Amino acid sequence: MSNAAKVHHQLIMLFGVLHILLSVLGLYVIVATVGSTSFLHDDPSAPHVVELFYGMTVVNVLLLAGLGLAGYRLLCSGVAAIRFSNLICIGEISYLLLLPLLWASNLRSSIASATGIGNVGVMVQGVALYPVISLVALTICRGCSLAIDPPSSHENSSCR
Repeated sequence: MSNAAKVHHQLIMLFGVLHILLSVLGLYVIVATVGSTSFLHDDPSAPHVVELFYGMTVVNVLLLAGLGLAGYRLLCSGVAAIRFSNLICIGEISYLLLLPLLWASNLRSSIASATGIGNVGVMVQGVALYPVISLVALTICRGCSLAIDPPSSHENSSCR
């Protein structure tokens, strides 16, 4: 394995570990938040906060579970798992970009109230631009790795 291939492999492994760590951290924060929602209630000015909070929490759990699975697949399969990881990152980016657009709806006050507490799982990633960084870095690694090694060497998975 050439030095460039080793660097790409190490970067892929690093993002695999980061995916898993951020997934676990996000799920932990969600559990802590959902466990302390006794303060959460609808208000006349924001009548759908509770429903939106739980809806956003479900989306966060799905995105974080996907991120954790993508991290596991990156650790096991390397380059072969980058497409799945990129799909999850695109999902997170799309969700985070969609949220401000929802604020323009009739449910503006409910969405604004629920956004801060309903998105604690992925918000840290969004603020740090982690999905964008991961998407760009892994796409570059995939392109460079495929240029160095033929695609047939990336088809076998070491984890089942």
